[in-house]
Amino acid sequence: MLKTTKNKKQEVKSRSKNYWDLLGKIIGLSLILNFAFVMQSCNNKKEDTTPASNSDAPNMTATVSGSMYSTPTAVLFSGTATSIQVNGGLEIIGIQWGGTPDFKEIALYAEVTAPGTYNLNENQIGYDGDYVEGPDATNDYSYHTDNTHTGTLIITKYDANAKKVSGTFSFNATLDFPLTGIASVTNGAFTDVGW
Repeated sequence: MLKTTKNKKQEVKSRSKNYWDLLGKIIGLSLILNFAFVMQSCNNKKEDTTPASNSDAPNMTATVSGSMYSTPTAVLFSGTATSIQVNGGLEIIGIQWGGTPDFKEIALYAEVTAPGTYNLNENQIGYDGDYVEGPDATNDYSYHTDNTHTGTLIITKYDANAKKVSGTFSFNATLDFPLTGIASVTNGAFTDVGW
């Protein structure tokens, strides 16, 4: 009887040792595989999420003066532009992140169907020029053209097949009520902006 109890204890001890040896091997193998995975991940290049800066990228540029952030010196706007078709017209939007202020946006709305000159004012529904600036996209100052603060959009290229538009623009816009102020947007240009 003493011998069987002793054998059972040795058998349990042996199983326990085998269990711990096996567990140690599994943990060791797991650590090695995790280390290899981490090293492989470190070797992979991080995806670049910045906008393309090659000459094919659609761009919008302008000079802004008189706005909350551009007084006493003008702010140079250089953003990435896009456009969409809205109710038979185009909305051309340029956005710039970085600088002072951190967020800037220029938006042009017109019923563009061909090259030509389009007036930006409140008298013509759907023809508008907007400038927005601020520390971010939600805390901002918004300026809009109206009956007395107007501008011009000149479409120099309108390609309906390639869905590309190019042109120049300038406008004066008033700050949203109840604030007062006028932003002057001049020397505006955009090239091959797609929709």
